[in-house]
Amino acid sequence: MTFKHITLAVKIQLLVIGIFTIFRLLLFFTCRSFITDADSLSDILQAFWIGFRFDWVVTSYIVLLPFLVLTVLTLSKSRSETPVKVIFWLLFVVFSLTFVICAIDIPYFGYFFTRLNTAAFQWMDTPLLVAKMIVREFRYIGYLIPLILLNLAFFWGLKRIFSTFMRTQQRGNIWLSVALSLCAAWFLFMGVRGGNGLNKAPFRINDAFFGTNSFLNQLNLNANYTLFWSLRETSKESKTLHLMDNEEALQLVRRSFSIETPDDCSPILRRITPDTTNTTPANVVLIFMESMSAARMSHFGNKQHLTPFLDSIAAEGYLFENIYSSGIHTHNGVFGTLFSFPTLYTQRAMRYATMSNYKGMASALKSHGYSTTFFATHEGQFDNIEEFLTANDFDRVVTSADYPPDKIVNGWGVTDDFMFDFSMPILAQRHAEQRPFLAVFLTVSNHVPYHIPKYFSPRQQNIKEQAVEYADWAMKKFMEMAAEQPWFDNTLFVFVADHGALLNDIYAMPLNYHHIPLIMYAPKMIPQAETFERLGGQIDIFPTTMQLLRLPYVNNTMGIDLLSEERSFVYFSSDQRYGVISDSLFLIVSQSNDVEGLFRYRTNDTTNYFNQYKTVAAEMRRYAEAHFQVAQYVVFQRMQGCE
Repeated sequence: MTFKHITLAVKIQLLVIGIFTIFRLLLFFTCRSFITDADSLSDILQAFWIGFRFDWVVTSYIVLLPFLVLTVLTLSKSRSETPVKVIFWLLFVVFSLTFVICAIDIPYFGYFFTRLNTAAFQWMDTPLLVAKMIVREFRYIGYLIPLILLNLAFFWGLKRIFSTFMRTQQRGNIWLSVALSLCAAWFLFMGVRGGNGLNKAPFRINDAFFGTNSFLNQLNLNANYTLFWSLRETSKESKTLHLMDNEEALQLVRRSFSIETPDDCSPILRRITPDTTNTTPANVVLIFMESMSAARMSHFGNKQHLTPFLDSIAAEGYLFENIYSSGIHTHNGVFGTLFSFPTLYTQRAMRYATMSNYKGMASALKSHGYSTTFFATHEGQFDNIEEFLTANDFDRVVTSADYPPDKIVNGWGVTDDFMFDFSMPILAQRHAEQRPFLAVFLTVSNHVPYHIPKYFSPRQQNIKEQAVEYADWAMKKFMEMAAEQPWFDNTLFVFVADHGALLNDIYAMPLNYHHIPLIMYAPKMIPQAETFERLGGQIDIFPTTMQLLRLPYVNNTMGIDLLSEERSFVYFSSDQRYGVISDSLFLIVSQSNDVEGLFRYRTNDTTNYFNQYKTVAAEMRRYAEAHFQVAQYVVFQRMQGCE
């Protein structure tokens, strides 16, 4: 035999690709609800064929170097078993890690509708909380069984392959062996390029997109490929983003904000003075509703009546129908809403308390004598909420450390209704101080692992819907308690989601993850209900709230007052993409700066209209990139603290 090392490499690749295919099948059957009647068998088979090519890329990267070493050992007729054993264990460990990544990827995709990437590591600074969440959520633990079985099968298969290699004697023409080895090395090199020749670019993520079904376009990816690709992109992101020239971006943003003469301290600073000033400033209660997509509400077409309370106050206050979350994580929503700055990709402004001095809602209200309190159900380390908020004008952050230990129900701390109950004496004390107060609540009941208290009786059978029902009930209970308090009549209640949820979405950036409700409720301040259709984002909540309070303030943020101003477009970000919405079109741009599509989202149209509306797409992209660029410029120049 002159090619035993070649057959070894081929067998290993086929074995590993077979296991990768099993994981892809698990993902397919787990998320089969995303397959529609418009998707043919040929579409599904094409997704698996492209998936084979991505698997080939990953295995070729890993096998190439061991193959070259084994080639040298084989051609030199070395009889030493030690290097062969080292290569065996190296391949076993490395490929076992790739299988772990594939197993983690399945529930990750089911929650975020994106393949595994570096965003999964952003909570590693709170490992205990993450561990508790995983242990208490069966769908995470459930993937351990196929992982263990497949890893055992891989070990057995790999051992047999190497045993055959060790038993086979090397003989024959040395030059034929060299020639075949060079051909095999070329085959592996082509595998690294995804089968593309030297005259074509190497296989990359954009090659996955072949149709209109976003699930199939992502099914064909390999989680290891997307993870390491995102690591590369994140290393680029850690540097200053250059989406466009700073001066050009500043001109575009100042024009959109109607700033004629820039302030010396900050180019986006606007000094806002209402026509009439409120001499008895109202309290503000802002409730972040965990994962409350607009599509959960009856007002937006949901037929399950999951949110009767939320729908009722939407009909009595100000309802903003076209509001989009800054991102897909809680820290995106908290930061965007309270400080009116966007986040791009996996950036985490709240990670470091040193990046403080943001003049957002708490700062503006404290300048008018307000006390400021933030209530969370979980530990303060999560998302660095406690440290960051206390460094940015919150007097107190209530966390799981403040609650009785016997009230902690899972890794997310206490239940929503207990947090609301716990807050009532604190708010009474704030009112007794004869100062207006800002109270911000971060609920968590609508997040896995779900916990439905035994004293709550849901109507739905599915636990995801039960969690929405419970969240709605807990807010109703809070508002009933608040209505009995002396501070109720002089309070503005703001209800907004931290982000939405994945609900059978059809685009690579799930719109239900970004389209969220925004309700402002205050019977004494808003005597007549009104629905607003204008586009807006979480970054606009702070200026809009200040307008309703009729208080002068300095707006040195990227937000606008939705009651008196309008946006041409609204922009938002996920971990690997950013999106831009007009009144009818949805533009998706990847982290590698490629346009992934332009869609008519109002009719759920998956046709890509980019080639037909390139001018409009360019305008939308320019608007978003200018605002992202200016936000970065202001922060990097330490101008966010200007007043």
